[in-house]
Amino acid sequence: MKNLKYILFLLFISCQEEISLDLPQAEEKVVVEGFVENGSPTYIFLTKNLGVYDSYSQSLLNDLFIRDADVTVTRQSDGFKKSLAFIDLNDLGYGNIALYADIEELIAAFDTTNNNLEGCCDFAKEGDTYLLEINWNNKLITATTTIPYSTKLDCVWVEKSNNSDINYECDIKAVYDDPSGVQNQVLIQTKRIFHEVVKIDEESGQYSVIDSADVSYYLGDARSDIIGDGLKFETVFPKPNEDGLPFDFWSSERVDEESSLSLKGDTVLIKFSQIDEPSYKFWRGLSRQAGTNGNPFAEPLNLVSNIEGGLGIWTGYGTVYYKIPITPGLVIYQNYVPRNINEVF
Repeated sequence: MKNLKYILFLLFISCQEEISLDLPQAEEKVVVEGFVENGSPTYIFLTKNLGVYDSYSQSLLNDLFIRDADVTVTRQSDGFKKSLAFIDLNDLGYGNIALYADIEELIAAFDTTNNNLEGCCDFAKEGDTYLLEINWNNKLITATTTIPYSTKLDCVWVEKSNNSDINYECDIKAVYDDPSGVQNQVLIQTKRIFHEVVKIDEESGQYSVIDSADVSYYLGDARSDIIGDGLKFETVFPKPNEDGLPFDFWSSERVDEESSLSLKGDTVLIKFSQIDEPSYKFWRGLSRQAGTNGNPFAEPLNLVSNIEGGLGIWTGYGTVYYKIPITPGLVIYQNYVPRNINEVF
């Protein structure tokens, strides 16, 4: 019997064969992330795609930015065409980011001495359609998007969360009256423009309070009114957690337990945007993809792109902003006009 097991083992290992897969290389494509928004600069990020099995390095990531494309955006209502120039935002003190934009609009938007962005960016208008054309490496990449008419929230308020036992953790809630008979797709994004945390100096052991505001907007959700057309309802805007999932809370004024230092409450910007249907399909897919959180049993999703000849998204935003200091009992009825580009990006 032992001899039989030994023979079977030899037969098993002798049948093993090393398999080498010759995987095809990914076709080089342009990846577009572009935005045209009422009252804000029009801008796009252009990069090249990477293969799933490509090795990553900082130099490779820097080389992904496309710097030599010819980019134009045409407003379809009157045929007005705007050329976008390649801009390294590091030159404007904004960090290692490169994009294509109208340099005059962008500089005006970066001017923090302005009271707000009104008047500096009048190219993007609600109700208009915008054609994006990218000429690069003998390829023409195009996309079209429409800026829907923006809609406001009836009111926004802050209250202590019923889902948390911590007294300073709060929810942002709102009432929205959906326009009847109009197909609406809403994109919700949030950003803390003020958030105090306690930092400890490793050498001295001293505590200090620093502002740890969010660098960019978090994607909250993309919603359609297919079922809720014309309804008035209450909604909530949760804070994304570290994984980007909307399951966390905003912080009001509090005392840090370890250091006993007083911390002010968060200040949050809500970016409430109407988007067209092709954009909705992309952002809805991205939101659902993030929600799987690497779950191996989740159904894989392919993002729907509106880019002809490339990958990515070209989105028209009909946007209103709300600036919300996290103070329980606070009620806000008026929307907010961003004061500089840091509040738009």
